Amino acid sequence: MLNNLNRSAQKTLAIAALLFTAACSSAPDATTPNFDSEDLIRAALALSQTGLSGTVTVVREVALLEKLPDNLKLSDEQRARLNQLVDAHAAATRSDRDALNSVATRAMNAINTGRPRGEIITILDEARPIQQRLAASDADLIKSLAAILTPQQNAWLQSQLPTACDRSKFPPLTATQQRQIASLDSAFAVNNRADIEAAKAALIKAGEAKAAGKSDAEINAIMGAAKTALDRLAAATKKLQEEIAAIYSPEQKASGCVFLG
Repeated sequence: MLNNLNRSAQKTLAIAALLFTAACSSAPDATTPNFDSEDLIRAALALSQTGLSGTVTVVREVALLEKLPDNLKLSDEQRARLNQLVDAHAAATRSDRDALNSVATRAMNAINTGRPRGEIITILDEARPIQQRLAASDADLIKSLAAILTPQQNAWLQSQLPTACDRSKFPPLTATQQRQIASLDSAFAVNNRADIEAAKAALIKAGEAKAAGKSDAEINAIMGAAKTALDRLAAATKKLQEEIAAIYSPEQKASGCVFLG
């Protein structure tokens, strides 16, 4: 249901979007660094959270619909149709989200057992075609959602979405910017190691429970036990992104290719 998805929106946005963006350092055309162990962990965490709660794109847009101004609020008929679309999308993407969770669990296990970095990346690479399918499904859902909204509601929604990334307009990071971002990432990893480990353990356990056919209540209980760590980690990651965003030039921000909160 639309309301149920919105109740998970904050967790998904705070953990999946923030962790994944932090792992990627938000810079599309910078010299690509070698991913360290914390980058790999955060990428796996993002995959697992997507498997458990859904993709960031859908959660973001559906959550925004709950913030429509009073004069543009959804009608009961619109809400019912949106609920049907969201429920159908969730059912249709369940197998792919389960597959993402499986990839994340295997990657986490590989990290925990000290497998080579290349082997871990190979496992994570298995997620790419799955993510492409989910992106296509998300795009179809967004089109269907837009068809239900009035022109005024659509215009408001578009005004709230981040600027589309134009990579050709992103000035490459300077050497100084790269050093500053690397320093912030390193500090984040050190200062939040305990919460990262707690989140990792909870997501592995939740993924294993899902694979074992455990109930949603049991899986939610596992995640609930790690809520304090997840909340702290989400807040710390948002702060990291704000600090990184402050490093970008106006031209880099204008490209739409950086995460600005």
